[in-house]
Amino acid sequence: MVNTWRVVLVDDEPLARLGLRHCLTSRHLDFEIVGEAEGMQQARQLIQQDDRIDGVFLDINIETESERAGLDFSFALNNLPNPPWVVFVTGYEKHAVEAINNIKPVGYLLKPLE
Repeated sequence: MVNTWRVVLVDDEPLARLGLRHCLTSRHLDFEIVGEAEGMQQARQLIQQDDRIDGVFLDINIETESERAGLDFSFALNNLPNPPWVVFVTGYEKHAVEAINNIKPVGYLLKPLE
């Protein structure tokens, strides 16, 4: 039996979430997408409702909130009793570098995903 990672996708761009969903479900069968959010409040609710979420694919720049919304949210996730791992998704390499230097995510993906 294959172990699956229960993950949440967080991105304010519906097409970006769709592309990430397609990439994960077609190439990586060990991911189960249990929720999607377009902002931090919605993501927070999803994660609080399900303590079995293993990871979050998190856009750093949520335009409806702030340029650093994803970074700030990842700090908040680290304060949870059983924090999920984070993979940052960004269209800006400078954001990825900042995230790696300050937060130590599991990894990052640059948009557009192929």
